[in-house]
Parts: sequence; structure tokens; C-alpha cells
Amino acid sequence: MSDARSEVGGDPPWTAGPWPSKAGGPAPLLVRLAARFLDQFVHGVPVVVVVLPLLFLWPEVDWILLIPLAAFAYFTIMEAKTGSTVGKRVCGLRVFGGDGAAPSVAAAAKRNAWLLIGYVPVVGVPLYFVALVAIAATIHLRDGRRGLHDQFAGTSVVFG
Repeated sequence: MSDARSEVGGDPPWTAGPWPSKAGGPAPLLVRLAARFLDQFVHGVPVVVVVLPLLFLWPEVDWILLIPLAAFAYFTIMEAKTGSTVGKRVCGLRVFGGDGAAPSVAAAAKRNAWLLIGYVPVVGVPLYFVALVAIAATIHLRDGRRGLHDQFAGTSVVFG
């Protein structure tokens, strides 16, 4: 498995690490946001269709807590199993672990752990939005277009 440095004959303008030579460069923020938007519908609509009736049938149970858990499960399982999600596939993106393959379940879980921040009592929702802004800013501003969650998990999102 070669890394991007050998493909371009020197250091590339990103430092995302090894990925298969057939993969393109790092995915920019707007493409990643488009993929995320599509994925919100892919996993979000079925979850809402299930959760809304439960809210009315058993109002004493806080079913709304299932939504972030469902998002975490969707992204973690899809990325570990296929290296992408439906939205990423439509946008031509793949997630790679440090070895150039799809991330392991552990790496995919680390990458998506920020989705569970909303469970922190009192400060969870504000922390979620702080994490979202920090991830978007690091994807946009840093070499390699790796968000904080990618750096934490040792993953990269690239065209491929």
C-alpha cells in the first residue's frame, strides 16, 4: 500500500496519512457537509418515523434519546463495514483508517463518539454544537482536511 507522498513525488499539501493509491485527495468541507446532509435523511427519517409514535404511546419514556444513539450506530457500522455511508458514497467519499483500509469498528466508534455528547446532562446540547463547529473548522482550515474527530480516530476522508 503506497501513500500519497510517493504518488506526487514529494510532500503533498495534506498530511492525512496513507491511503490506497487509487484514492483521491482529502475531501473538502462542503462535500463532506453535503454527504452528512444526505445521511441525516437516510438514518433520520426512519428513526423519526419510529420515535414519534413511541412518544405518543409511552410519553413517560424519553424516546428522543434514541436519535443520537441511532446516528452513532448508523455512522459507526456503515463506516467500519464499507468505509462509507450512503451520503458519502453518493458524494464519492470514503473513510480510511491508518492502514489504508476501511476503519476498524473501534476507529469508526472513536470517529463518531462526538455524536453522543448530547447525552451529557445540562451542557450536552451546547457541547454538541461546539464540537460541530470545531470539527467543521478543523476540516476547513487544517492540512489534510482532517477534523478533530478524524485526528482522534486516526482516520481520513478522501475522494475515492
